[in-house]
Amino acid sequence: DWCHQGAKWHYYWVSLGGPGLDVYTYTGDTVVVGRPCHQLSFIKYTDAYLGNNNYRIDTTAQLPLYTYATNDTTYFYYAMFSEWLPVYFINAHAGDTLVIPNYAFHTNSDSIVHAVVDSAGITVIDTNHLRYYSFHVTDSCILGMTFSGKVIERLGMVDNAMVPFWHCRTDDTYYSLCSYQDDSFALYQAMAGCLNLPSGIKDIESTAFHLYPNPAQDEIMISIDGSLIGVSLSISDINGRNILSRQLNLADNKMSVSELANGIYLLTISQNGQQAVSRKLVITR
Repeated sequence: DWCHQGAKWHYYWVSLGGPGLDVYTYTGDTVVVGRPCHQLSFIKYTDAYLGNNNYRIDTTAQLPLYTYATNDTTYFYYAMFSEWLPVYFINAHAGDTLVIPNYAFHTNSDSIVHAVVDSAGITVIDTNHLRYYSFHVTDSCILGMTFSGKVIERLGMVDNAMVPFWHCRTDDTYYSLCSYQDDSFALYQAMAGCLNLPSGIKDIESTAFHLYPNPAQDEIMISIDGSLIGVSLSISDINGRNILSRQLNLADNKMSVSELANGIYLLTISQNGQQAVSRKLVITR
């Protein structure tokens, strides 16, 4: 029971530099290294004034997240390992041992942690009866820190990032699920006072902006909803050099990319002079 139509997660985070939000939205299905999967767009917001809810979009391009579930196990694609790895184990029972991917425990070279399930059962959210399990990490930390986690069916990780990780240091970024909703699941606010969107954010929904095909060869189609007609679009290379720009004046905009060499580009749309949403565009022939 994972990744429904309209699924959207907000993860609140805080670090020494201040708080922020990571927003994941289910945007459609695709295939990654031969595996049919769901694609989640990723937009990061930072609080420009350290806790005043004056959030702004992080202009750094955030790559989509890919995921699928089978046999009560949820997998995520780890680009750093170039493979699919199991992360959530909804059928876990108390006493089970879990092997969870991780990339920053002792050093950045560590790739897994081990954990023991402390409890498992059913939790009721609104009228939904959902399975959950809680666990603690058994690997030792060089600073003596201890780690734990909780996963709820449909929602995913609730006390870490969507794809959890554990840093063995005190100046880490700490995550919690802020809210979740989908087309058949009413907004669930996991944190007291958590807003679906903080004040001050002009959120361009990922579902309002579609780019296909991607990878592309000679042409791409960019589809937008009516609220975005008139936005500016630009394509830049991996060195940040602007390759071309245009205005999107139609709901469906066909664009030639035949003059672009094979490679990775960043496609960005801007509204009212502010960068809003970025997508990675791959050209391959």
